[in-house]
Amino acid sequence: MFSSSLSRFFDCASAGCTFSKATINIKKAILSKFVFLFIYTTKVNRLTAVIIIICTVSLSNCRRRDTQHFVPNVQVNRNISTNLPQYNDLNFINGWVYLDGGYNGLLAFRANLEEVKVYDRQAPYNVIDQCRIYVDTNNSNIAIDTCSGSEWLLLDGQVLKGPASYPLKEYQTVFDGTNLTITN
Repeated sequence: MFSSSLSRFFDCASAGCTFSKATINIKKAILSKFVFLFIYTTKVNRLTAVIIIICTVSLSNCRRRDTQHFVPNVQVNRNISTNLPQYNDLNFINGWVYLDGGYNGLLAFRANLEEVKVYDRQAPYNVIDQCRIYVDTNNSNIAIDTCSGSEWLLLDGQVLKGPASYPLKEYQTVFDGTNLTITN
């Protein structure tokens, strides 16, 4: 009985399932009884028993956060010319434009003379809410999720302020100074 419950627990845990607190407490109780019975019924030395207990406790406390989700993959293959008036802001460092495409729109940002970064506008915090990121009107190096208040640095997409903990989803770019190709 213990081994079947234990294997179902680890199968689900490795797949990234989330459990209610009551379910987790029941699973921990089953797991601790299994470990106790294993150590009690087999002749293992104390060091092995300690290692088994530490591994069991560390594995049983592992769960994914309910509020964090990855932005789904959407095929992107887009070419733009910065010579066109609607993309003129990309000719300047810290310039940016919103584009169609991606999961919830794209944000192109001119990071330096040679590089344009392109991010999905879908905020990686509570993806189910469909919240978009916007460039901060006071600092064009920062993107803001108005739903959660999270902020990201547009130079590399990393989180500046939570509650989000995932970086922005970045797309691959090739920029020759005039033409920008965006792919994933």
